Amino acid sequence: MNKKDLMLHIVEICMNHSEEMPSDLKSKLEKIREGVQSSSDEEIEKIDGVVTEPASEQEYNPNHPVMMLLDTYSDIEKFAFTGEKDKELYSAVDQLRGLFDIPDRYFP
Repeated sequence: MNKKDLMLHIVEICMNHSEEMPSDLKSKLEKIREGVQSSSDEEIEKIDGVVTEPASEQEYNPNHPVMMLLDTYSDIEKFAFTGEKDKELYSAVDQLRGLFDIPDRYFP
């Protein structure tokens, strides 16, 4: 499964719970899904978090689907862990953590 397929899979899992989610999160996920579907595999893969040039020379596009999904992570996590959700949604959060190398915030 490449990065594009994984992102679509994660978004679809989240959208399976769209009746319960806040409308702003639902609209963000729909926009992300449309952006991922309309992007090529290469466009998705080139955003990998590797820094190759100074920040002043880097191009930042907040509307790129990868950046939008990363920016939406905390909303998805909050939604997943509020109330009772099924394990598939928790799995989507874990997959997002893996995709973006986000550490688990739980420290015993």
